[in-house]
Formats: sequence, structure tokens, C-alpha cells
Amino acid sequence: MSAMSFDVAAARNRSEVQQFIKLAASIFRSTETAPEGQSVKSALFSRHRRMSLVNIIVIKNNSNLVGGCCLIDRRFYWNTKIIRGTFISSVCVDKGARAQGASVLLVEAALKQCQVRETDFALVIARRLVDNYYTKFGFTGVSQYSKVLINLSDTRASCSKKFIRIGTEKDFQQCSYAYKATYSGLLGSCVRSKTDWKHIYWKLSLLNLHLLVFSSCSSEQIHAYAILRNQDIIEIAGHPSIPLLPVVRCIGKHLGAPSLVLHIPPQHRLISELESIDFTVSLRQCSYGGHMVKVINHARFKVTPQQTISPQSSLLELPLTKDMRSFHAPWATRMIKKTSIFADTCNTMGIRGMSLEDSLNGLPKSFNIPLVDQV
Repeated sequence: MSAMSFDVAAARNRSEVQQFIKLAASIFRSTETAPEGQSVKSALFSRHRRMSLVNIIVIKNNSNLVGGCCLIDRRFYWNTKIIRGTFISSVCVDKGARAQGASVLLVEAALKQCQVRETDFALVIARRLVDNYYTKFGFTGVSQYSKVLINLSDTRASCSKKFIRIGTEKDFQQCSYAYKATYSGLLGSCVRSKTDWKHIYWKLSLLNLHLLVFSSCSSEQIHAYAILRNQDIIEIAGHPSIPLLPVVRCIGKHLGAPSLVLHIPPQHRLISELESIDFTVSLRQCSYGGHMVKVINHARFKVTPQQTISPQSSLLELPLTKDMRSFHAPWATRMIKKTSIFADTCNTMGIRGMSLEDSLNGLPKSFNIPLVDQV
């Protein structure tokens, strides 16, 4: 088969957008019927807005669309700033056009567009099938997928079920306040508008999630909320003056569960309330896959590449003999290169990688994107 020639550009018309959605749905939502998968993909991309042509990058061979990806801009909390991130979502190529460099052209075009729109960092949520692929473009996995297992069998909950109810759209404003109060100081948390909350509400059933809200007996004021999947708490937030451990106990009583798993980072304020609780924190690091980022605008983080951690900084410094100085091992070069990207990214964005030296001084400062914000 002769090599294909490709043309990559932003979608030129609505027909190309629909062709891309059809292709993406066939690859990423293959368990659904074609109309269902295409409808879901369209809604995931647009977030209840009309999809802009400049956010869809397509690649064509002659007049045939053979691949594409979607760019979704979000704002993120970073220390006291609001920074811009761009998800590069649903990078896909038709089976007949694979292994000929089409995906490389797509990712390179997406990164160029990130620079044009002056985003601060790019993100990809990479599937296991493409482990190690995005590292060649400078992406590195920085999320730690932190979980907290809480044993509730020896605790007592003093709450009434009538003060727990299923959340509705009318609760968005109060949930938004609780979310900002709890998550604005956690790396990876997105800024959420009213539109974003509506989109999250739509995604709950898609992801098999449920929104519970907690109020007092004297008013309809919401003190806290939680997003759950079975006995897993995916997200929990509350008014700054409201302790969250009693809320967790109420959830356990409501579900009849002796233990709960919370998907929260070690810096979440609930952790400081667990002194009298039997709990376990688990963290995971995978630099070559999963939730991956690439810094686009170093100046935004007030750190230049020259100021970041050197490639050797996370390796043991051993005295070199004359013979060792002349020794070259290809595997060592590759390891240093990957470690450098990971260390540089963590240092630039203020993330404590678990394998880096400063993590020995305390729990890592995790970068975790809430599940309902992932694209």
C-alpha cells in the first residue's frame, strides 16, 4: 500500500465536524448504537454550546476525513491565580489510515493551536492503549489518582435521612459556592460556571453518578454536597464553617456502608478531620500515561525552563571515576530524558511528584482533575 498524504487543519464546515464526531463515537463509544454514541460525543464536546469550527482539528487524505481531535478550553485554579488549560480530546484516526504518521500531525497541530490561543498548559486523558505515546510530544503524567479509604464501622453518625436529598439544578448556586470554597486551593481543579454545572448535571447519569446535598433542619440552605458512585465518593465539598466528616458519616449511614472510598487529594480539607478515624491514603504515579500535561507558557508560572530541576536531580549522585565518565548507556539516556520532563513539569507547576526528593518532606501536592471535569 502506498503512503498516504495528509492535510491537517481546523474543520472547514459543519459537515466535517459531523464526520469527526461519527468517527470519534465509533472508536470511543463503540458499545452504544451509532446515533447514541454520536449524540453523547457531540454533547461532551460542546458543553451545551454551539461547537466552534476552530475547536475541531481534522485530518484528510484527499477528500476523505480520516481523523481528528477536539480542543476544549477550561480555566483552572492555580495558587491565587486563574490559569488557562486546553484539553486535547478524542485524538483518533480511522483504522485504514493508521501507522502512517496521521496522529503525530494531529497532536502537533493541536499543540500549535494551543500556542495560538495562548493557553498555559495542554492536557490529555490518555487511555492505556496509548501508554508512552504522548511523552514524545513533551507530555507527562502528573496526576496521582489519590484515594482515601475510611473505616466507619467504629464511628457513630448523628444525622437524619430527611436532611439528605438528591440534588437538582436549583442547587447549583449553593453547590458552586461549596465547590469553590473547598477545591479552589487544590491543583487540577477547574473553575466552574453555571454552564459547567448544567453540563455536570447532564453527565451524572452518563457516568453512573449521583448528587447528594445536605441541609439543616431549619432551612433549605445547603451546607455540603457529595457526588457518589455506589460507595465511592467522587467529590465532596461544603461551606467553610461546616466540618465534612459528619457528612461522610451520614453518607455511610444513608448507604448502610461500613467503609467508603473517597477520591480526594491529600490536601483536601477533609483529611485534617480524620485524626480519630481508621483511614488509608493511596497514591499512584505514572509519568507515561493517564492524566498528562504539557506546559505551554512557562512565563505564566513565573519559572523558565533553565530554572527547573535538572535531569539528574532526582537520581542518586554517585562519585564518578575516570572510567565511569566515559561510559555511555543508551537506556540511561532515555531514563534521564523522561525523568527530566516529569521533574521539570512538576517543578514548574508546583506539583510534588512522589518520586522527587521534596516529596520526602510530606505528602505530595497532588494534581488531580475532578472526574466530572475530565474530557
